[in-house]
Amino acid sequence: MRSKYKTKRGQRRDNKPNQNNPETQVNIINLPSRKDVEARLKQIIVGQDDYIRRLTTALYRRFVYGMPTRILVVGSSGSGKTETVEQLANLLNVPYTLEDATAYTEEGYVGCSVSEIVENIMDNSLKQNNTDRINLGLIIIDEIDKKASKDEAGSMDVAGKAVQQSLLKLMDGQKVPVFYEPTNANCSRLVEIDTINLSFICMGAFEGLDKIRANRLGKKTIGFKSGNAVEQLKEYTEEDFIKYGMSKEFIGRFDCIIETNSLKLDDLKNIMESSKISILNFYKEIFKEEGVELVYSEQFINNMAKKAISLKIGARGIKNVANYVFEHIVSELMEKHTYTKCTLDDDIVNDNTKYVLE
Repeated sequence: MRSKYKTKRGQRRDNKPNQNNPETQVNIINLPSRKDVEARLKQIIVGQDDYIRRLTTALYRRFVYGMPTRILVVGSSGSGKTETVEQLANLLNVPYTLEDATAYTEEGYVGCSVSEIVENIMDNSLKQNNTDRINLGLIIIDEIDKKASKDEAGSMDVAGKAVQQSLLKLMDGQKVPVFYEPTNANCSRLVEIDTINLSFICMGAFEGLDKIRANRLGKKTIGFKSGNAVEQLKEYTEEDFIKYGMSKEFIGRFDCIIETNSLKLDDLKNIMESSKISILNFYKEIFKEEGVELVYSEQFINNMAKKAISLKIGARGIKNVANYVFEHIVSELMEKHTYTKCTLDDDIVNDNTKYVLE
């Protein structure tokens, strides 16, 4: 079931539609219903239902009502922050660029300049064949916490505040000229992208931010009797991010701050067994194509999840463990022997020679 939404023109900082620049005009587009998108994402991303709901709501608010969206995502490595946003962008067929904040430096330093981000989203929209939706584009910036400018010796990023300031200007709205070559064209075109129309999603692990929050809660919950008051304080505040090293002006631009869940043992087991992009399901497909039945126990799944969680890199640990488990088996399958069955020992996660091919 698909429904039509009419997006409004990009809103300027004075909240008046920008009618002078045709590049800001967004036509009627087809979008699946928000609930359908959420349901499809939950088949891929496990254990992050609240994050999925809040992220899709924020982006649909932008697409339906034309409200500029600035989202900050806080979550541990491997919790699904980036994967969720990329999958959502693909489901909606909107242009996006995924940037690593650590690659960007203050103008004049060795590294990438922030203005290149706009060039990247235009390049990606050409590859994705959706340049007509450039004003619905997502700029996704990972590792933004690495641009915190802290005062402790040895932990300060000299260009951190400068990068934050440059990104702040992009989020506030800059007209950036970009050359691009349209499909089936023999010459380049110069267009002006107004970044006020783009959605910004910054994310990072923000390691240690939880301790700053815990310290604040320890001070401020004294005397509180209302459970609701304590729950509200558990939300990260501007004060927490400033103490972490982010500038007040930068943090103040985000209208939505979302925290992902830390994945637990059961979450990793569910990812392996039910996610549509599970690496274990990927290997099962390989075996199926080779005509080999893959046999393993529930204890193997449990052991694999425990091994993955011990790596402390979230869902990424599953891929590492799975690649280790199947390393020798896949090399044997490549020899094209007439195997029909492969049985995995429960302890193969610690010794990848513990399997039987027959």
